Amino acid sequence: MTKFIIDKIVVKIGHLRQYLAYLNKIKAMALSQKEYNANFLIFGNTERYIQLSVQCLMDICHLILVERGLKIPADTGDVFSILRKDRIISEKTASNLIKMVGMRNILVHEYGEIDNEKVYDVLKNKLKDFEIFEKEILKYLNK
Repeated sequence: MTKFIIDKIVVKIGHLRQYLAYLNKIKAMALSQKEYNANFLIFGNTERYIQLSVQCLMDICHLILVERGLKIPADTGDVFSILRKDRIISEKTASNLIKMVGMRNILVHEYGEIDNEKVYDVLKNKLKDFEIFEKEILKYLNK
């Protein structure tokens, strides 16, 4: 892997860490679902930082695919499947993140109504998926 691509991935990981730090601060507020739903500043920021976090993951995948001379798939979730097939990330990580892409698409493109319960669930229970992806990518980079 070229230094240029590695450097770009490291920058993306830095952004991801910052977004996760913001999300973890929101999570630490220990808001109930009802309190979360009632505070547009909280749920709006949560949505935005989840969106940005997922975008970082997708960007990292794209960088790896470009470096390997592979075509970027039309379906954004397929980037995780490709990395799974190449054993860069685990099957569980790929499966979890494909679901996150679906949420990101709703947040970005308004394909459907945003489900505050699902976003709240990501905040409370699924931030670790981002960290696991990061660890798997760093392991790949250090090979």
